[in-house]
Amino acid sequence: MVWYSLSYGGAVLGDELIVPSSYWKSTVGTKSGSGEAETIVKLDDTPLSLALYPQFQLRKKCAGQWDFERWIFDLMSLADGVRRQLYVGQSDDTLIVDYGYCKLLSVKRPKHTGPYTARWSDQVVVTFQADTEPIFF
Repeated sequence: MVWYSLSYGGAVLGDELIVPSSYWKSTVGTKSGSGEAETIVKLDDTPLSLALYPQFQLRKKCAGQWDFERWIFDLMSLADGVRRQLYVGQSDDTLIVDYGYCKLLSVKRPKHTGPYTARWSDQVVVTFQADTEPIFF
């Protein structure tokens, strides 16, 4: 069975990459990596810029809720504005996608509904910002 992992700054985040779900914004008149992109509204001769927001749902198998909380805060410490290499790999270390250098923007817990709502979640959704096109292998 093949599973996927997410690596950021050389460290694997979580135990399993569950769902990738990126989005993007075309921008104009901003510097690459500024984080202050303006959505395109006008037509002129200014070159386009593209801001990608790779987003992933990760699972971390922890012994209990407090170990999971500790892992969450470790993840949040990576949201320090420093750009780090982000890539997705397979369980056999095959590189699948290289997103280049990215910033970690947010760490959120997905909302669960149904009979397991009261149970603590072992998953998070992480969102990054990239200013270059990903390379798919």
